[in-house]
Amino acid sequence: MSFEDDLKNIMKLKGKADIRYVRYILHSLQWTDAQYSSALYHSARNLAKKILIHEINGSSIEEICKSIISLFKKLEIGKLKVESIEKEKIIFRLENSVAASKMTPINDKICFFEAGLIAGILEAKLKKDIKVYETMCSGLGDQFEEFTVNL
Repeated sequence: MSFEDDLKNIMKLKGKADIRYVRYILHSLQWTDAQYSSALYHSARNLAKKILIHEINGSSIEEICKSIISLFKKLEIGKLKVESIEKEKIIFRLENSVAASKMTPINDKICFFEAGLIAGILEAKLKKDIKVYETMCSGLGDQFEEFTVNL
């Protein structure tokens, strides 16, 4: 079975992973390498462009954003919504993030994987380079995660 098939099967699982396990992995990566954030971002970006893109419908920014929101809900990443869509910028808010919601602040952003997913999907659908920055995070003590997308 290929890596892609394994990931597709994981997406279909009905059981839930213990959230502490996911958070332990994310937090332990911070101690191993200063480049972990880039690795998480780019791996999620590639995952989105190669595999998750097949879950995304629409061609307009609004339709694509709705589809990303549905994907986050389906994968139980958290409750994603669009705060604003402008000509060159989109702002997403993620509440109840599986990675960071209600965590003890660690004075650092941690939702690089989620940012990478958003970037990869938008890049694949819009056929251009997209940068996504986490601007608010529970890891910093914020009540939710916020991502700014530079189109």
